[in-house]
Amino acid sequence: THIHSVAVQPDDKIVLLASNATDTILARLDQAGALDPTFAGGGSVVINDGGQQVFVTSLGIFVLGSYVAKFDLNGALDTNYGTGG
Repeated sequence: THIHSVAVQPDDKIVLLASNATDTILARLDQAGALDPTFAGGGSVVINDGGQQVFVTSLGIFVLGSYVAKFDLNGALDTNYGTGG
């Protein structure tokens, strides 16, 4: 697994963008460093189209690659952002 980018939320939870041989994964760790089960229903979500950078703002979590995707702070894709998220 390769970590592409790390961002820290205001509540000190850590958002990671990583990939393995087949998937790109957006994950969140709690303050103790464990996967946060309140994020995306289990701590992580697979992003089908990849990504290289992650940013956290008060508006949500943004993943940048050849596109921009927006997730809410609970890890759900914001389908109202752009064209389907």
